[in-house]
Amino acid sequence: MIRSIIASTLILLASFSITSAQVNIQDSLALVALYDATNGDHWKNNSNWLFDPVSTWYGITLQGDRVYVINLYDNGLEGYIPDEIGELTGLVEIDLGFAKFTGGIPNVFWDMPNFYQLSLRECGLTGEIPSSLGSCPQFARLTLTGNQLTGTVPPSLAACTQLMHLLISSNNFSGPFPPVIESFEHLEQLELSRNNFTGTIPEWVELLDGLWWFFIDDNQFSGPTPFLGDKPNLTHLNISNNPLNGNLEDILGFYPTLQYGNIDNTDITGELSPSHFNPDHVVSLEARGNQLHALGDFSAWANKPNFIRLNVSSNNLDFDDLLPNSGIPSNKFYYAPQSTIGNDTIVTLLPGEEYAIYSPMQDDDILYQWYFNQMLIEGPENYDLILPPFSSELVGDFYFKATHAALPGLTLQSGITTLVEGTTAVCDADKMAVSVFPNPTVDYLSIRADASAPIQQIRLYNSSGQLLQHQTHLQAEAHVSLRDYVPGIYFLKWSTATLSGIHEVIKE
Repeated sequence: MIRSIIASTLILLASFSITSAQVNIQDSLALVALYDATNGDHWKNNSNWLFDPVSTWYGITLQGDRVYVINLYDNGLEGYIPDEIGELTGLVEIDLGFAKFTGGIPNVFWDMPNFYQLSLRECGLTGEIPSSLGSCPQFARLTLTGNQLTGTVPPSLAACTQLMHLLISSNNFSGPFPPVIESFEHLEQLELSRNNFTGTIPEWVELLDGLWWFFIDDNQFSGPTPFLGDKPNLTHLNISNNPLNGNLEDILGFYPTLQYGNIDNTDITGELSPSHFNPDHVVSLEARGNQLHALGDFSAWANKPNFIRLNVSSNNLDFDDLLPNSGIPSNKFYYAPQSTIGNDTIVTLLPGEEYAIYSPMQDDDILYQWYFNQMLIEGPENYDLILPPFSSELVGDFYFKATHAALPGLTLQSGITTLVEGTTAVCDADKMAVSVFPNPTVDYLSIRADASAPIQQIRLYNSSGQLLQHQTHLQAEAHVSLRDYVPGIYFLKWSTATLSGIHEVIKE
């Protein structure tokens, strides 16, 4: 306290004795409060603070007799942000990034007519975004990345019609996509990444056509993804790691300046097409871990000097989708692995019935290997497996593995086709290993195995062979609900580390 009083006295004397350093008294005192609250004696750089004219203090810019800019970015500040900064009514910009603060952002921005930018990146701040920022009519840039802030973007910011940059990633914000963002007609940079936002993406996102940076990755946005709109200035797009769905062709607009696009790990289906992008600009396009089932021809991108990566691994693509792009160098085209081809299914046959299993892929150069109960079937290498007339020896699982010389490193496996004999339940050995009860049932089944050989997978099929449920367990007991299904016959397929079996179950 004594030091602050002495420093304040020296500032006042300096302001009267040195004309070139005259500073508004309330601004001088506010700066001293900031210095004391943030352990100024131990800053990385505190040159000239307290004892020399304010105009020479490190990180301070004046305009006339008012503090205009405070830039103490990465300067070792530690402590808290004092309320006195609200006295700096001539302030335009403050950057205290990479500090170690306790507490939150003071709600003191009520009388700052020219305040333009607040940057508090990675400062350890808690609490909420102060609503008083909505009282700053010129406010345009807010950077709060990497704190522990909660709540959402306050509705009061709707008054900040000039807002251009809103960067609030890596916090604990929650709730729906902040509706106040619709008010920001001049928004250029939006980053909501790595928070706890939920719900759908609003359709008005299409109207934010001035964006050049749109990051909403690593939240819990879900449901149908709306048309994101044509965005002529967009250079960076990231909607990854959200349980979004919809068809990609209905979601993407045209982005003539896009450089980096990231659409990883969603439930989005459809086709990824080059028609949405300008190959003269794209550097990297990532679309891993989705449900895409078609891929356009990107081969014209191969020799573009800016292009370094197209990643479509872990989708539902097959060789027919991938082969048009096989001419792209392997260090630029990432396509392995892919999901299984088709779904698991159960087929019920009567003795003597004929049956064949087909691959949906058309390319003649695909090499097939067919398997029965995990054992390679010697001989057939074609796209079809023609079975002899059905008998009990053919009860079990069939699938194929496929490779192609033009796409090395990728082996595609089909879903499993399980053949069962009509009215067949399960063999005695399997009954000893796993019990399924009650059967018949009304609403649920219990599946119990020996504790030394826990259940690993459970699949429920209807009588047409359609897969209804797939569960993964590592426990001796599991439960399957049939409550939402109509009465009838169903098949329950289970597996342990060494055994598998099928139970025919009846829902009454």
